Amino acid sequence: MCFATLIPSLIAQLMISLILCIIFLLHHQAKRPFENWISNQVEMFSLLNLCVRASINLMRAIYISLGISPDSPQANVMDTFALVESLCLPVLLVLIISLEIVHKTKKGE
Repeated sequence: MCFATLIPSLIAQLMISLILCIIFLLHHQAKRPFENWISNQVEMFSLLNLCVRASINLMRAIYISLGISPDSPQANVMDTFALVESLCLPVLLVLIISLEIVHKTKKGE
């Protein structure tokens, strides 16, 4: 994005990215642009995934800017961030597939 040219601070860039992701998510939930119910749900989970990843990147950048070293006791927090980020996409895919199955079974009844 063009944040790098306008805003020199990395933390501020990440914060603005998180705010924009949340705004996009709220706008999508308010308008529901797709006619199909499942398409709206998939898009909502995708935007929610972006919000989670943006918040994890912001927290990780804050920890790094505070000078927390990998061998400090607070390093476990960084490992937790990495675990949550790596689990985010598979959980999203399972939720989407589950929603599709539920939607198809309700539609068939």
